[in-house]
Amino acid sequence: ITYKMVKAVAVLSSSEGVSGTIFFTQEAEGAPTTITGDISGLKPGLHGFHVHAFGDTTNGCMSTGTAKFTIVDKQIPLIGAQSIVGRA
Repeated sequence: ITYKMVKAVAVLSSSEGVSGTIFFTQEAEGAPTTITGDISGLKPGLHGFHVHAFGDTTNGCMSTGTAKFTIVDKQIPLIGAQSIVGRA
């Protein structure tokens, strides 16, 4: 199977005021995935990024700041058996 560019989007919102949009782009299977985003409502300080195995994020997060970012990573595929699409 030959895959062309795949794109995905995650829209974030919480009752604590965190909101934003994260965009994922992978040009081909095995290529790195580029992640860009804009998140507001975060507490000041360092923050991490991870993908949940399942789509349940009912506990929310506490927040009050803004983060804009771009990440390029080969370990976050949109294509193949390890795809993050459909996870949380």
